[in-house]
Amino acid sequence: MSSRTLETIIHPEADTATFLNLLRQQFNITRIYYPGAGTDDTLESAFAQQEITYLDKMVLDIILEGVKLRLNFEDDGFTSFFEFIRKFAKGRNYVLGDFGKSPFADGTFGAVFYKDIHATEEELAEILRTLRTGGVVIHGKDICEGEEGRKMLEAAAMLGMLREVRLPYTHPDLTVFQKA
Repeated sequence: MSSRTLETIIHPEADTATFLNLLRQQFNITRIYYPGAGTDDTLESAFAQQEITYLDKMVLDIILEGVKLRLNFEDDGFTSFFEFIRKFAKGRNYVLGDFGKSPFADGTFGAVFYKDIHATEEELAEILRTLRTGGVVIHGKDICEGEEGRKMLEAAAMLGMLREVRLPYTHPDLTVFQKA
């Protein structure tokens, strides 16, 4: 039987929610990790809040350094850390921490949403450690770093850690890699 379905014929270039839902079904994603998430809730168009684990050290930095990084919250429409907790993090699985020192066990997640992450090679290796074998990295086009994030994932593919996945449906800003 062909891998093309009515859904992929109807949506050859899918919107974000459709694309994520198709990935969710094809790769049986039940837990997705979003390191460096900030206040981006893109994944909630396809996943329930309890299926998404957000992690960002930005919040930890603000707690530790107080006013110095308060502008990060103001840029996202929050006036304080407490307002962030009340309006965004409440009800979500939002972990305060550093994705370079992940608190998660090996293979915890079926997918990683990798978008605008300022990760070093070591931090990327740590992020990939939390992804199960056969799990997918959904790369979102980098807004602030050009294509550095994609280059890091391509390098991981060259080392045999990942492989780029060709799908019968596409998205203009999202690419998929699978953990070997």
